[in-house]
Amino acid sequence: MTPRIKLLIVSGIVFFLLVCASIYGYTEGRSESIAINNYDTYAKGLPSEHRSSINNALYLVVKLNLVDGEKIIKSPASIRKDTVKEAYDEERDVHSGSFIVDLKEIRQSYEVAYDWSEDNNNPNTSGYPTTIKCLSDDEAILYKDFICKDGSESSGLPLENQLPYTDINGPFKIIYMYKQDNTDVIGVTNSTPNGRKKAIEWLKSKNIDPSNVIINYLDMRDQLRSFKYAAE
Repeated sequence: MTPRIKLLIVSGIVFFLLVCASIYGYTEGRSESIAINNYDTYAKGLPSEHRSSINNALYLVVKLNLVDGEKIIKSPASIRKDTVKEAYDEERDVHSGSFIVDLKEIRQSYEVAYDWSEDNNNPNTSGYPTTIKCLSDDEAILYKDFICKDGSESSGLPLENQLPYTDINGPFKIIYMYKQDNTDVIGVTNSTPNGRKKAIEWLKSKNIDPSNVIINYLDMRDQLRSFKYAAE
């Protein structure tokens, strides 16, 4: 066998292995998601990349709710009828929405909240386009036996792990930013004046004293202003 033939064989083997590795990496990346099967019925305008973001986030929260030793089951997921809420803020060029998603096979339900803009560089989306949280008691009508975790539980959990949090009805979104002199710095975005008030109420509902954190607000003109919240 000539050196040229040996080189061709080795090159062929290397190329084959690279192709296999690429395919494996691609399918592995796609596998860490749970697809929602009726976007086109209830959220037709949601772009495909944001659907993928929701599918990936849904996988992670389902994984979070696994019992020790339990393997994840990729249950078919569906948007619950009559739960979709959508709005468009023309001034900020942000589409916002939410819906309840049911996973019938594993008897779980969650609320999905999202925002997006046709301008991918729009700062008003805050870099946190998707949040998934557990349902309130009155919404958890299908699977009341499901003890849900979404990372927002307040008992001993650092604030960093409880965020981001979105309330489309507030409206407001709270994101974690960084620590400053051992104090948590958070941002309240996508909010109205009433939404900012509700954001403070949400913090208190999680046993977080607003006077112990630094809150950054993004006003309607996108000017970031930071101040230490003083409790009344």
